[in-house]
Amino acid sequence: MALRQAGAILAQAFKAAYEYIGILMLSNFVWFLAAFLPILLFTMLPWQHPVFFLFGVLGTVVLFGPATAGIHTVIYRLVQREEATLAHFRAGFVRFFGRSFLLALLMGVILGILIVDLWFSLNSPSTWFRLLSGIWVYFIIFWGIMAQFVFPFLVQQDIGVITILKRSSLLAMDNILVSVVITLVNTVILAVSVLLAAPILLFVMGLTAFVQHFALLELLKKYDEQEQDTNENENGQGM
Repeated sequence: MALRQAGAILAQAFKAAYEYIGILMLSNFVWFLAAFLPILLFTMLPWQHPVFFLFGVLGTVVLFGPATAGIHTVIYRLVQREEATLAHFRAGFVRFFGRSFLLALLMGVILGILIVDLWFSLNSPSTWFRLLSGIWVYFIIFWGIMAQFVFPFLVQQDIGVITILKRSSLLAMDNILVSVVITLVNTVILAVSVLLAAPILLFVMGLTAFVQHFALLELLKKYDEQEQDTNENENGQGM
């Protein structure tokens, strides 16, 4: 059942991506420029300096989250069969600027901590600590799984950062098989994009956003149905 559900999600996502290939490519290109412009400007300078490099990195850290929120706003509108233009990219960029920056920063910090913990465990002289390194591997994998839902939750439900992290974690745990399949597919998309380079400019974030939004909408149906059944039961008992 879960594999069939994952297959249906992926079929919807790739079909929609093909249908809206033009705006997908355009919004992905704008996302790339908006997110990585500071570091790109540094590489274009006729002189190189660590201070300029630092400003380039910091600029990219600040802009990555809002740019990702911008393209997710565009893609979600397409998923909803609504008109989507670059004006909606800018609207999402501005509307979710603070929360998307904080969300991306927290996700990056969490991943950094997990990687450092794994490194220390693997390089520890204690056999016990080396054996515990598997725990950090598990947490890194789970981080990647829950990361599939954080920006879709932000754009679809317009909620706070802590609530997004809680809901993403709970949703991933409660639908682990579907979430793993979605994560694996998006990991392959990312790997191919990095290998071929050009898809990073034109496809990677837009395509993965399609998969993530369709996944979130599909998985949330179960909870809507459960809530509806609960309400019907309560109404029946009241009568």
